[in-house]
Amino acid sequence: MKLETTDSQKMGLAEKTAKNVDSFVGKYSKVLIAVVLVIVIALVVFGIVHTVTSGNREDVYKELYSLERSYYENIMAGDNTSEGYQANVDSFIQNAESFLASNNVETYPGAKAMLLLGDTYFIEENWSEANDCYSQIATLHEGDYLGSIALVNSAACLENMGDVDAAYDAYSQLWDVYGSSSALAPRALFNQARIEEGRDVEVARSIYEQLTSEFPTSSYSSLAASRLLTL
Repeated sequence: MKLETTDSQKMGLAEKTAKNVDSFVGKYSKVLIAVVLVIVIALVVFGIVHTVTSGNREDVYKELYSLERSYYENIMAGDNTSEGYQANVDSFIQNAESFLASNNVETYPGAKAMLLLGDTYFIEENWSEANDCYSQIATLHEGDYLGSIALVNSAACLENMGDVDAAYDAYSQLWDVYGSSSALAPRALFNQARIEEGRDVEVARSIYEQLTSEFPTSSYSSLAASRLLTL
């Protein structure tokens, strides 16, 4: 099922986003991932506080928290022009892979670690490795929030890899699986419409109109409105 056809900044940024998503994602990848991860961090805190487990299970969550803290301090907030940045990236990847060796992606800790690993590859613009991480989560956690995040991030990777059709299908899958209740639905709609601009302008226009109608308070609705003015 395809989408029905009939995250906010100044208009200049909106126009740049709509015209060239590859450039936008490359330049602002840390910002895009931060928007998603700020929402997800609550899930980690909830899991740690409310999960009554054995000492071993508690150790798993402590290790996950440490891994996440390392990601935010050394990767997300890191200066990629600094001398030690790449060493921090390599160290994080090694630690994440070590964690994943003993925590299956089917579990929440494993999936969250895989998401952080994928985000690291994404920031590094290693689209293929990032997509591999996201695809595993999207498949194994279909229907839950981590799965939805992984799906839209996978779509971004696919588009950066030049596979626009597969990216479009991934955005469509988000709608099929999660529907309009997903916080990422406006993002999926916007990106589908943007892709359609190069195929069928009228279809793109109808999707933008759907976005502004169904999600009027979303920042993506503002982006859609700016695109409608130029189509």
